[in-house]
Amino acid sequence: MEDALLKYATAQLLLKLDDRGTDHYFFFVPEGIQPEFVFDKTTVAGKYCYTPEAGLKSTFTVKTSGGKRFKVTTLTREQALNACKINGKLLITSSMVLPEAGRVRLLNMGDPVFRYVEYSSAKGFKEQMKEVPSVQPEYTFRKVGSRRLAVRFSGKEYPQVNDYFLRLDYTGDVAMAFLKGELVLDHFYYGAPWQISLKRFQQELTDEELSFYIRPLRKNAPFLSDLPGEAVPDFSKGSVVRVDSVQVVPQYVTTL
Repeated sequence: MEDALLKYATAQLLLKLDDRGTDHYFFFVPEGIQPEFVFDKTTVAGKYCYTPEAGLKSTFTVKTSGGKRFKVTTLTREQALNACKINGKLLITSSMVLPEAGRVRLLNMGDPVFRYVEYSSAKGFKEQMKEVPSVQPEYTFRKVGSRRLAVRFSGKEYPQVNDYFLRLDYTGDVAMAFLKGELVLDHFYYGAPWQISLKRFQQELTDEELSFYIRPLRKNAPFLSDLPGEAVPDFSKGSVVRVDSVQVVPQYVTTL
């Protein structure tokens, strides 16, 4: 690192930035690991062993025996999972990140508040927040017996909404979606809600319903052993088909 020799570190290298002319290295550690960095004494001036606490306040500066300097920051595993390098900067956010020429778009499912850390910037490692106006989607649904339902949705366009997603929380073998009587999507049950982008069907949904058929889940289904325990229903009354909730959730967007 510059002309200093890092003998060992109990942390994993993630990325390197040009921090206003100074090399800035970012590492991360799994939960439960104490980060430790040990440099060859002959290649640094002064301190050679560092044991920072992982996080955004962990930065330390090393001066080499040749008079150069560089910085080291150790992130937590969660911060590292939410980190990316864009346009020469570090961006840490739980939002979906879409890089574009000279800017970045952030997407949030159902949350109009965007939280992020952008380094290097005037705010440094301080978390920043950007909020857009919230939207209440207009939709209705009706059940047709135990295995069928139909959803009607009229999605108004707003600059802060990138898309609307239909979230169908159901239990069954396979769920199928039909538009104008034709199968357009299907979903194999694995215990999580089915999320469907509605933007692609926006024009058709102005006049049509999106209808669903759910095939019952039987106790001899071969994939049951692959499901988490909480996703396996009670078969004491026979095969199971159930719809617990139907929601339309806006996907918000903002630009940095």
